[in-house]
Amino acid sequence: MLETGSLGGVADGNAVYYREVPVGSVVSHELSKGGSKVRIHLNIEPKYASFVRSNSVFWNAGGISADLGLTGLHVHAESLKALLSGGIAFATPPKPGHTVSEGSVFELHAEAKDNWRKWQTDFPEKKHGLLGRFFHHEGKTQDEAKQEDPTPEPTHEEHKHHFLHGLLHRGD
Repeated sequence: MLETGSLGGVADGNAVYYREVPVGSVVSHELSKGGSKVRIHLNIEPKYASFVRSNSVFWNAGGISADLGLTGLHVHAESLKALLSGGIAFATPPKPGHTVSEGSVFELHAEAKDNWRKWQTDFPEKKHGLLGRFFHHEGKTQDEAKQEDPTPEPTHEEHKHHFLHGLLHRGD
């Protein structure tokens, strides 16, 4: 969820972008209980949800802004697609914060700071679960697979427990 002082050009159905790639959408919006803030509800596709971290920043990507200073006129704009259809963009710093849960609240900024667009985030790789580890190591020798994934194999008792209870651990 995002909070902001005014809705601006954000509308239900607008895309949410990460690196100019649509990764979700605006689901709805409402006024806060006291009416002092607008709350914007987002849906981020599950495969991209891990990109949203505690230190991620969100901004309105559906407009053009300009700054006039001593060095001249600087125009700031998102991708053409975002300009035409509106939307929200976000970025996560190079050292991503902790993962967030559904319902986390972030501030919606009117525009991005220049350095936000330049962030090159290195998200830690997800651990592969039992089934994922099988496909991840397909075609590799046992030694190569162990070097890449030093996770210890489940014990006989753990296998027995998983079999009896029908569990497959995802490993994340």
